[in-house]
Amino acid sequence: MEARNPAWANAEHTVINLEWNHPEYGWIPFSALPDDAEEHGRALFLLATAEEFGPVAEYVAPPEPVPSRCTRRQGRLALLNAGYLEMVEASIAAIVDPVERTKAQIEYEADTWERANLFLQAMWAQLGGTPEGLDDLFRYAVTQ
Repeated sequence: MEARNPAWANAEHTVINLEWNHPEYGWIPFSALPDDAEEHGRALFLLATAEEFGPVAEYVAPPEPVPSRCTRRQGRLALLNAGYLEMVEASIAAIVDPVERTKAQIEYEADTWERANLFLQAMWAQLGGTPEGLDDLFRYAVTQ
């Protein structure tokens, strides 16, 4: 039996994901369980736990989903707690063109802040933030 890239599929270490060289279909993804209904599933689990296919990689939880929106209150509290609130407000106040400054103020005062909003993304980048940092800020904001 040939397999590769074993990794725990859960934190409880009860399922192993791997690639199995199936006799008919070639390399396929497979989830092996110790009590699998199929004999080859049980065998793959035993061989994988014995590290016959290499060490079993530790389980890595999927990242928390990024909220698509938050309320202005949530966003402002998140900015405050992250130390960005004054910088954002100063950046908006510093916009020279009065029309652009008013547009920025309208976006900032919107009841709901959208993660996909281009103004919001540009403002965050101007402050030196990364897209991943903005994702984290939105995750944090919805907890406020």
